Amino acid sequence: MSKELKVGLLAIVGIAIFVIGFKFLKGNNVFKRDLTYYAVYDNVDGLNPSNPVYISGYQVGRIKDIGLIQAPDGTNKAFVTYSIHNTVKIPRGSVALIYATDLLGAKAVKISFVTNSTYYEDGDTIANGMELGMIDKIGGSITPLLVHLDSLVVGLNDIVAHDNKDNLQAVIANINGLILQLNKDLPAITGGVNNLVNDKNSNLNKTLGNLASFTGNLDQNNKKINHLLTNLDQFSDTLNQMQIKQTIANAELAIAQLNTLLAQINTGKGTMGKLVKDEALYNNLQNASQNLNLLLDDFKANPNRYVHLSLLKIDRTVKTPKLQQDIDKAKNQKK
Repeated sequence: MSKELKVGLLAIVGIAIFVIGFKFLKGNNVFKRDLTYYAVYDNVDGLNPSNPVYISGYQVGRIKDIGLIQAPDGTNKAFVTYSIHNTVKIPRGSVALIYATDLLGAKAVKISFVTNSTYYEDGDTIANGMELGMIDKIGGSITPLLVHLDSLVVGLNDIVAHDNKDNLQAVIANINGLILQLNKDLPAITGGVNNLVNDKNSNLNKTLGNLASFTGNLDQNNKKINHLLTNLDQFSDTLNQMQIKQTIANAELAIAQLNTLLAQINTGKGTMGKLVKDEALYNNLQNASQNLNLLLDDFKANPNRYVHLSLLKIDRTVKTPKLQQDIDKAKNQKK
């Protein structure tokens, strides 16, 4: 191979590498065919070819070209050509929004997706839109402020007009008088404030002293407090060992049984229930009690009716006449 041929091949390779590198730096993929879309805008200020195109913050293409076309109504429109990766499908109805990427006015395009089952095809025109940047938003907020500021300036001009000079001078004089009076009263006001602050400081010092005394007492009685806490801990352990739950359960069982017994008494069941609820039994007991009282009264009045003396037979040889008379009298009373 001749030297001239080698030089020619080297030049061709260098030019190819230069072209590929240049296109790569511009965002073109020389090994894949991108899809081309178009959009028409009223204003593309700050937008330049090779500016990126984003979807959800991810770059999917670039601006391939910006041209000018004339609309049917005679106005000029900016005609923008986009080069988008062929793997990206854009649903119909999506909007290509121009927005500011920084405060210096640099612009880019982002595609705002919509939900649609059909997609734009290669060579279609995408709907356009503009998104206000921070500077534009601030400018929109400043415009009403400037209007109000202009109205304020006009109002101030009316105040200082010739017809209102006397009123303005009177207002200024009143303000000066108020300042002089305030200067006169300022020492008294300052003294009152100082006295108030001193009183508050005294109260604050007393409060801090009481707090220090309280903390000192706590420190001195620390052992007693610990001993008290220990006793409380031991008391709680003792309560746990006493099986309070079992005791409470037994008490609840006893109360339930007592309630059952009272319910039976109230319904007249059992001996106690009959004593409480059976009126006939009560009346019989009342009558028996009355009869017993009458019997006791009669027994007290006539004890001979209920007590019978049985005299033993005694040998007549040992009986005295007096004893025989008493025996005979007792037999006659018995008959």
